[in-house]
Amino acid sequence: MSAGGLSAEELGAIVGELRSTLETATVRDVARLSLHDDLLVFLDTEHGRRTLHVAPGGARARLCTTRRRFPGASMLRTAQVERLRGRLVGATFEGVLHDDGERSCVLQFSGEQVSTLAVELFGTRGLWCLLDEQQVILELSRLPGAGRRQLLPGARYSPPPRRGAAPAGTSRFLSPVCENVDQH
Repeated sequence: MSAGGLSAEELGAIVGELRSTLETATVRDVARLSLHDDLLVFLDTEHGRRTLHVAPGGARARLCTTRRRFPGASMLRTAQVERLRGRLVGATFEGVLHDDGERSCVLQFSGEQVSTLAVELFGTRGLWCLLDEQQVILELSRLPGAGRRQLLPGARYSPPPRRGAAPAGTSRFLSPVCENVDQH
């Protein structure tokens, strides 16, 4: 990855792949890695099991499916992880929204409860937020420092200001993009 992780164009290519590979996938489990703010979403798809890896910030910033295996000792066992599981396990992946030129996206899930996972891949740490159907923040990867947006559990999520489409650049990753990003 470059100093800023995935570019907006690269994220757009990944989103296109996720739409087709995760269509109607069911969340089997959720885990949070003890290092960084990474989130793993384990999914059952019609093509087998997939793991979605959300690494929100810095040079590692990415969202892709991964074939890597993570040791159990690297996963947090916290109340937050249990709340994520309670909200997402059994939910169906409905889609992903991404605006051209942006380094953020929104993953949509349905089940007993509608849930959204907002992913922001910019900044030194980036972040992810689990939202309910009214876009109220249920869980965050971290509490961000003071800024223009109030991002706290219980507050309504406000997306980052749009930057608008940047000039098209050359992607570092050929198709299949997720696989190549994961290998990188």
